[in-house]
Amino acid sequence: MIRSFLILSVIFNCFSLKASDFEKKPLCSSFFEASKDESKRTEFHNFLDEIKSKESAQLAYLGAAKTLMAEIVSNPYSKYSYFKDGKELIERAVNSNPTNPEIRYVRFMIQLNTPDFLDYNDDLVTDFKIIKHSIENAIVKVEWMNHLLAYLDANPTDFQISNT
Repeated sequence: MIRSFLILSVIFNCFSLKASDFEKKPLCSSFFEASKDESKRTEFHNFLDEIKSKESAQLAYLGAAKTLMAEIVSNPYSKYSYFKDGKELIERAVNSNPTNPEIRYVRFMIQLNTPDFLDYNDDLVTDFKIIKHSIENAIVKVEWMNHLLAYLDANPTDFQISNT
C-alpha cells in the first residue's frame, strides 16, 4: 500500500513538475524557448491551451504557440489549420488591447518569421514603431524587450533598435 502510494507520488510529481516549468517562467521566456527549440513547442502549446480564462497577452502567446506548431506537424492541412487558428488568436488579442506593446511584440515576431506566401506581414512596420517607442521610453527593460533585442542582434533585419 505504502509502496504504491510512493510510486503514485513520484509519477504525480513528475507530471506536475513538467506542467509547472511554464508556470514558473514569464510567457515571453517560454515563447522564446519554444521558438528556438522545437521539442518544447507542443508542451508550450498545451500549457497555454489548458488555461481556461485567457487575458489578451495569454491569447497572443497561444496564437504564437499555434503558429509554431504549424512548423512541426507534417500534414499540410494541419500546418495551415494551426497557422490560421494562431493568426486569428493573435489578431483577436491585438484588437482587444491594441496599445499593449508585448502583444505587438508577439505579432511582430510571428509576422517577421512567417513565410511570404502566407501573406501575414502587413503590420510589421506599425508594430515595430509601437515596440520601439516602448523600449526607448522604458526606464527598465522588461523580459520580452530583452528577448527582442537579443533576437535583433543575432538576426539582422531592416528593424533595429538602439540598445542604449
